[in-house]
Amino acid sequence: MTRLQVSAATTIDSVGPERWRHVAAGLGLYLSYPWLRMIEDVQREQADIRYVLVSRDGELLGALPTYLYAKPPADGFYDPVRQFLFPPEASFLLPPGNAGGESERYAEWYPVLLGGSVSAFANHLVVRRRLSAELQREVVECLVSAFLDRMRQSEARSAAFMYLFDSSVGRVRHLLPEASLVTFLGARARIHPPAGGFDRYIQALSGSYRHVVRKEVRRFSSSLELRRYRLGQVRNELPALVAALQRKYGHAADEREVDRSLSLQSRHLDRHSVVLCAEADGRIVGTSLSYDWEGVVFVRTAGFDYPALPGAYEYFNLVMYGPIRYAQEKGLQAVDLGVGALPGKVSRGARLTPVRCLVIPPRSLGDDLAYDLAVQAATAQSRWQEDNPFCLGDDELSGGIPL
Repeated sequence: MTRLQVSAATTIDSVGPERWRHVAAGLGLYLSYPWLRMIEDVQREQADIRYVLVSRDGELLGALPTYLYAKPPADGFYDPVRQFLFPPEASFLLPPGNAGGESERYAEWYPVLLGGSVSAFANHLVVRRRLSAELQREVVECLVSAFLDRMRQSEARSAAFMYLFDSSVGRVRHLLPEASLVTFLGARARIHPPAGGFDRYIQALSGSYRHVVRKEVRRFSSSLELRRYRLGQVRNELPALVAALQRKYGHAADEREVDRSLSLQSRHLDRHSVVLCAEADGRIVGTSLSYDWEGVVFVRTAGFDYPALPGAYEYFNLVMYGPIRYAQEKGLQAVDLGVGALPGKVSRGARLTPVRCLVIPPRSLGDDLAYDLAVQAATAQSRWQEDNPFCLGDDELSGGIPL
């Protein structure tokens, strides 16, 4: 049998959409060809991008996007130092009275190499699913070995796979250095709407929330008109709304950057886009942007003109009820709801799946800090669940992939 060949590419264009589609089938929007091609355009000025490719006889069997950052990425949610070393509950890791401690720690961790998706808080290993269990393991070993080779050759001080689903955590963890750690980062929400219309969805809820949802839908319907577009049709009207939501929840929001992001998404993903708009007198006052991909609606973002809202439960109508109706209309299997507003989504029927970070810390860490990091990693999920007492289930691929 022909041995596996490992190669590298600097752009996913070298692979092409058809070859990538075959290897990434079933892994969702955020590891799809058009999404990763869009991310290339977003990340090109921040990261040195390489795709590890594993093939046999010209057939692509596995792939791993890798991103080398010399300094923290613009998206702090993909800065492993910020998410792993300095979350608010881990401030004890900073040296006492050392105002510059955080900067010193950053210098110790960078450059950093990230593996897999670096957006949207969802990450899987890209391995063709129809392969035998033995061949899948060989492909995974090749991918991880090449990742570690790149870490050494680039002189990265640390590395991580961020927001990785459990089905992939189990495949990677034992292949990393002994000093590597796994920590809980949060949970994603997803709902599988029943067939048969929106009333069937409502009937599946607990008694109290049947009343809540009916009330929210009635108020919205009596106050606003819901319309559906492609992103390219309304792109110019959305940046201000999206930036307003980001500012409301304490994020730095540059409207020009939002516009650039939406422009790139429109360029690469417009035909998959589903934009729901709440309109008052023909003017858009609220919106959600989703993508229809492989039988799942991926809800990506939302935005609002807050002073113009009538208080008609706009968020859940645009982010949950509208996408659920769309999925039922199109016969789709699920609505992926992302990581925000989890209590409200769970109350309205969503189920949660954990995502984790596999991190290779710098070798220069002292024993005390290494111990503190290990304690933090071991307790991250229990600390999160103190404030989020929800059940966490398996991801969509658990049980379907050999470890």
